[in-house]
Amino acid sequence: MPIEQFDEGIFDTGESVYEVIRIQKGKALFLAEHLIRIQHSLNMIYSDFQCSKSALEDDCELLIQANNITEGNIKIELRKKEDGFFQLLYFIPHRYPSKEQIEMGIQMRFQFNERPNPNAKISNWKVRGNANSIIDEHQIYETLLVNAEGYITEGSRSNIFFIKEGQLYSAPEEWILPGITRAKVLEICKAQEIEVIHQKIHHTKLNQFDAVFITGTSPGVMQVLQIEGEIYKTNHQLYNSILHNYKRLLK
Repeated sequence: MPIEQFDEGIFDTGESVYEVIRIQKGKALFLAEHLIRIQHSLNMIYSDFQCSKSALEDDCELLIQANNITEGNIKIELRKKEDGFFQLLYFIPHRYPSKEQIEMGIQMRFQFNERPNPNAKISNWKVRGNANSIIDEHQIYETLLVNAEGYITEGSRSNIFFIKEGQLYSAPEEWILPGITRAKVLEICKAQEIEVIHQKIHHTKLNQFDAVFITGTSPGVMQVLQIEGEIYKTNHQLYNSILHNYKRLLK
């Protein structure tokens, strides 16, 4: 429907399960994987509800065609109502890294916050709202979530990897929302025999790593220049190799 006919009041109540999908060159990136994950999120919260993947695929394609969009982000949202769910698909503002950020790396700051159910992609306005405030105040790209025990989990809109001596480090799986881009990076690492170590990483110990990068729908695979004043090596050989292989998946 035209945007002027859309009732924004439907966002005021109820919780939702959602996915954000990037449109690149008119195509929805990794759409099948996103739809599998939205069903996984539903299963964790509402085990008796099944979404129609084929209907969502068709609706996503119709939305792209109706708006003649080649670049952007679409949000698929399943919102709870008294007698079940209704689904929404709509474009949302996107924030892709600038040319300078791609070349130099992004900056991040801590957000001492955590998601109550990180493995399910459920709207969490507290985390998102706090992230937006920190991002705007400090003119950075992303925040890095730190749990109550002081350990790194993930970004507010991304997953994060640390590089040290040719190995990747990441938070335990149960602490994070396993992102689609992150899964692609893990596939690349498996194929290239790059070791990935899942362990607790305290926010006071980030100076032990050589390089850092995040993964996500909007940033793709993006190197990090600085976290809270700690500077990291950019254009690291291992990062560049992973980025090269990731870009090959997009062709």
